[in-house]
Amino acid sequence: MRSTMAIDPGLGGTGYAVFNPNGALTGVGTIRVGRHDPLTYRIRSVSILLRMHLPVSHVPLRVVIECPEFMGGTAKGSAASRGGALVKLAHVTGAIVGGFSMACEVDLVTPGEWKGQLPKEVMRERLERTMPRRDKARMQKESEHAWDAYGLGRWFLERGSP
Repeated sequence: MRSTMAIDPGLGGTGYAVFNPNGALTGVGTIRVGRHDPLTYRIRSVSILLRMHLPVSHVPLRVVIECPEFMGGTAKGSAASRGGALVKLAHVTGAIVGGFSMACEVDLVTPGEWKGQLPKEVMRERLERTMPRRDKARMQKESEHAWDAYGLGRWFLERGSP
């Protein structure tokens, strides 16, 4: 069995959650880069910093990444598309995939696949109701990006990796 790292890419914050082969949460956090830094710097920084947060003891590794998805029916989705954020987020995601794909198996999952159209706060409430007690204490001060990575990782592990 392999360890799993779940990643919620973002332009200002990228969440990650690491689970050992038994599914226990062993690492969680958010990598933040300056919103005003050049895009190429932000992309490279996120990719490098994610790999630095992975303990050597967690190799071999399966990486599951939330893939950008156009949410055309929402005001937020339309604004992101018009402002170019979706394309920029796709660049970040591509750099993360490239950073891991030579040494790990990488899976891309859209938000629609793992959480549907649920708002972040509803998804968080559901996770809190079902998560192990040890994870609750660890997750309380984490960002919404880390919560999304945690939820993605739990979903991936519970459905059974292909």
